[in-house]
Amino acid sequence: MTINTIITSAPPAPQRSNPDTFADLADAFVSWLGTLDDQLNQWASEVNTTQSEINQNKIDTETARDIAYKWANENEDTQINDGIHTGYSAYHWSKKAELYKTQAEKARDLAAINANATVYDPNTTYNYPDAVIGSDGDIYRCMGTDVVGDDPTISDSNNWKKISDADTLDGYHAGNASGNIPIKVMEKLIQT
Repeated sequence: MTINTIITSAPPAPQRSNPDTFADLADAFVSWLGTLDDQLNQWASEVNTTQSEINQNKIDTETARDIAYKWANENEDTQINDGIHTGYSAYHWSKKAELYKTQAEKARDLAAINANATVYDPNTTYNYPDAVIGSDGDIYRCMGTDVVGDDPTISDSNNWKKISDADTLDGYHAGNASGNIPIKVMEKLIQT
């Protein structure tokens, strides 16, 4: 609200030194005092209303600031409800983007490994750095020379090193013996 009340200027005050105009000026001045009272009351009401609106605007501004801060900075996986919208903060999504970037890099690396890995064959001779896909779906790197018949999924020798883990998304998973990525790993990729 704005303050619209205009307080009218006082008329000339009566002077004892001018008795001819004293009564007329006194009447006009006393009449003005009556309107001044009404004008001051209206002005004070407008000032109070304006002050209340200023206070409410301050509260609304601070609330909007706090909500904007939450939308920008709320912790990861903490849902925000501002009374109008529900969702997650920019910080949350930046952390998810970092995670998705890491997962994409792992998928890229996995694809590169898969491109070079072959399904394990007990009749094939393997040498470092050959990679094979074991019957468990994990990828193994040959660490030895002239390795034949040593199944990497059950080997207790130093001929093989597991370089992926089919049960976790954190490892590089190549797929099962058919070369396909198991459904449980794909589900983990989709859910995160």
